[in-house]
Amino acid sequence: MQALNIEGRDISRVFLIDDDPSVRELYEYHLDDLRVDTEEIFHISGMDQLLNASNDHDGFVCDFHLNNSRYSPINGDVIVSSLYKKNIPAVLCSRDVDTISSVRRLRHSIPCIIEARNLNGESVMDAFATCIREFSGNFSSIRRPWPTLIRIEN
Repeated sequence: MQALNIEGRDISRVFLIDDDPSVRELYEYHLDDLRVDTEEIFHISGMDQLLNASNDHDGFVCDFHLNNSRYSPINGDVIVSSLYKKNIPAVLCSRDVDTISSVRRLRHSIPCIIEARNLNGESVMDAFATCIREFSGNFSSIRRPWPTLIRIEN
């Protein structure tokens, strides 16, 4: 396989995180046209494991609900947010339509949520590009961090 260049950054591996092995295989099938190596993560012991497995040339596609089984002690929103803070492109994927409201507390560090039915090579490439642009401070108008003034009156 070859590296995929997105916004000047090479992505050579995409890690697939889901507690259901058949869904990980489905992710792999949908990302086949990217022509990068995909690696399934079979178990997560913690964030240190994921950070050690990656380098600057990796990306992640991660399901939201992970701690319903013995697969992971943390959910996908925490994983994607932590990876984003380390400048590693990561996409949250979910079959749950209420995911956006569920991840509100971490949404500032989760730039892209893809519905499972919309997951494909192009949507993942676009999501990785959004992450990489934000790493350099180039936020889209809908995600631009704006200062907020709050006044509390009696």
